[in-house]
Amino acid sequence: MMKRVREIITSDNSFFETMLDEHGNLYGSLFNDIYTGNTEPHELDMMLLVNCGERYAAPLLIHHDMSEVVNYVVKKYGNNWERILATLETVYDPLKPYNVESVTTGKKEAKHDTTSESQDKTGIVGFDSETPADSTVDTNNNKVNIAQDETTETTVKNSGNNGNLPISSLVQSEIELRKKSFISLVINDIQSQITLDIY
Repeated sequence: MMKRVREIITSDNSFFETMLDEHGNLYGSLFNDIYTGNTEPHELDMMLLVNCGERYAAPLLIHHDMSEVVNYVVKKYGNNWERILATLETVYDPLKPYNVESVTTGKKEAKHDTTSESQDKTGIVGFDSETPADSTVDTNNNKVNIAQDETTETTVKNSGNNGNLPISSLVQSEIELRKKSFISLVINDIQSQITLDIY
């Protein structure tokens, strides 16, 4: 014979009271904080029963005691719930304008050395002559050294929301996000494990 959830989860066989007893730290981090308020186990059980009390219970709920059911659900969803709650508690300004800051720092060093040498020689004797002839020969030695070192560093910092979105879209996105109650998310996850998809 199939049983409904309300026949199994009762004040004497509470899902959330069991969770508080066996996973007190997790319960405290999820349901006793700024975002969710201080929510008592019987309140959460009532929310769970309002949501799915008339549904048929899944084999998990029928064939296992509440401690095993809670442990299974916590093992499957507990870490995810904590991460989602941490995200929802993040403080930010949904309408903060988009801004890009770019800072460029650079260092440039240049060194240019030129050395030149010039020599004049006169009175050179030709190969087939014994008489020195006046002749001027210029010898130039030029040496140029150029050393250049340049370092540039650019830091780009983005802040705010995407500049392509109008403010009305940002407001609507924020409203939709806030409609999704964290407790409702937890209740829906539990319901997915303890009920059948039939009435």
